[in-house]
Amino acid sequence: MVRLCLRYGLDYRGLTEILKVQFIAVGEEEIKRSGHAASDSRVSLLTGVHRKDVKRLRGAEVNDAELQKRPLSANLISYWIGTPSLLDTEGNPQAIPRSPTPGFATSFEQVARSLTKDVHPRALLDECARQGIVRLDHEDMVHLNADVLIPDQNLDDKAGFFAHAIHDHIAASGHNLAGGTPAYLDRHVWFVDLTEADAVKLAAISEKIAMKALKSVNQHAQELKQASEETPESHNTRITFGTYFYNTREADD
Repeated sequence: MVRLCLRYGLDYRGLTEILKVQFIAVGEEEIKRSGHAASDSRVSLLTGVHRKDVKRLRGAEVNDAELQKRPLSANLISYWIGTPSLLDTEGNPQAIPRSPTPGFATSFEQVARSLTKDVHPRALLDECARQGIVRLDHEDMVHLNADVLIPDQNLDDKAGFFAHAIHDHIAASGHNLAGGTPAYLDRHVWFVDLTEADAVKLAAISEKIAMKALKSVNQHAQELKQASEETPESHNTRITFGTYFYNTREADD
């Protein structure tokens, strides 16, 4: 985390300010959850943040709802690869016409309007094409590049994915560490004494297996979401399913 902070120009003082805000915000939540009034003094006592800083920074909490938003392009990818009617017999995304066309069950315009009413389909198409997520051929068919999971080089988009993934992984691991039941899935394969060539081969194998699992879970999630849209149950729960691969020289550890 320190290496990342230094790489992007966040020094110790800046990180401390961010941590203070988060300690204050979460400390206030914990105090209220216990049934007490969250005074500045009580927040300071619980968190260790000086009372003057509590008074200064209180109300500056990060909006979690904003952090949880995904780029519209990511929602498009998820919908496309998670909807069986948009896939071929091998599970690969099929091309669809840009506009409603006889002989096709749907079009890019219809998919776009199902995802948002705030952005015009043409604007979404142009932006996704710019990011390399889709391409429009000479027959006006839109093709999805399903391998683009983090579109373009936009640091804000990448940071959003980073924050979401790290938050949920730590939350799941923290739940398990505290003995929460039922425990969340949190498993990994760990090997030592491999060659760099071994690591390269295993990275390719891991990516292939992981992509198959991710696409499968995404498809099931899309089907369940569509099936429950008309039910009276509250639709207020989100899930994250992820996997990762990492390698380094043992001396560097």
